[in-house]
Amino acid sequence: MKSDSSKRIEEEEEDGIESFTISTLLIGFQLPFQFTIKIPGSNNYIQLGTDSLKRLRKRVLRNPNNASAHITLAASLLSQEPQFPSQLEEAVQALRVALELLPAIDQRSDVDVQEHAMVHKFLGDALIALGQRTEARKHWLLAVVLDPVRPPNGFSGPAQEMLDKYPVP
Repeated sequence: MKSDSSKRIEEEEEDGIESFTISTLLIGFQLPFQFTIKIPGSNNYIQLGTDSLKRLRKRVLRNPNNASAHITLAASLLSQEPQFPSQLEEAVQALRVALELLPAIDQRSDVDVQEHAMVHKFLGDALIALGQRTEARKHWLLAVVLDPVRPPNGFSGPAQEMLDKYPVP
């Protein structure tokens, strides 16, 4: 018996380009990122992975005060291959908004503080990809300081690796 979720194919049209989103269950595993494959000789694309950027953007528009919606959009943007400057800038903006929406750190649990560390880590990654080393380092340092999980685990470990990889010029 086939389940609907394992065979779901959704068709979208944006800017005259038809694309198809195939559920990740169709290929038997969940992708933590999204990528698009152009079908040669046509304007059609197959998109595998998380929700489409179009859907994530709509979710942010419907829920502008939801930090998680902004974080999810930014994470998806940062997982795109190749990374385009416009998508990196959109991710930076989404992460800055998320930081404004997250409650103050002094009122949160360790788990919640780790969410702040995660956002700072992602923001540093987006900023370095845009060539903004000084500000990227500031956010990675905050991730290391805030994360209750010490390196090499949690978000503090990868943030420390980035600090080591991109030292002060």
